[in-house]
Amino acid sequence: MTMTTVTGPATKLPAYCKWLGLYYVLVGILMVLPVFLNAAHIQWLPSPSFAITIKMVALVVALATSLSCWLMFRHIGRIRQVDRDGQGTPAVLLSCLFLAVCGYYSTITTVPLAAATLAGDDMEMTFVVKDVKPYPIKRCGYAVELEYLSPHYGTLCNFPPEFTDSLSPGTQIVVTGRGTSWGLFVESARRL
Repeated sequence: MTMTTVTGPATKLPAYCKWLGLYYVLVGILMVLPVFLNAAHIQWLPSPSFAITIKMVALVVALATSLSCWLMFRHIGRIRQVDRDGQGTPAVLLSCLFLAVCGYYSTITTVPLAAATLAGDDMEMTFVVKDVKPYPIKRCGYAVELEYLSPHYGTLCNFPPEFTDSLSPGTQIVVTGRGTSWGLFVESARRL
């Protein structure tokens, strides 16, 4: 195994690499935003119809984010004359995959979250239960996973066991909160 060293002055990165770096940071923050909201006991759910409708757009954003990451790493490698022996390729591929996942989830959550924050009103939305965890989960309590949504942003948390014990896969529930037809901030839930 040979080690590649960088010698000489580093070449300045083009402006688009810096803008892409800021974009990647923003996409990463937006992806973990639902996790931070859950940690602050603020439940957020996009509507299943919005998540299904925007899925193709989210896949395109994920692909574009991953491809731009790959191209940026190839450009950086060419500028600094690093990675001639291919040792950095697995790290680059993992970074591109991670950013693709970030791009996908941030697309599905950001638009409805912003709409609910800026123009939300009191409303109810119907969901179908996919799975109920029979034991408390760290920072979530008794979790209820919902159909058509990812566990990343489609899990109800911190509801009492009396409510979650009455649920089973396929049960319809009505979630009440502030939001739009694209998603809402959860305040309460009941069986349909």
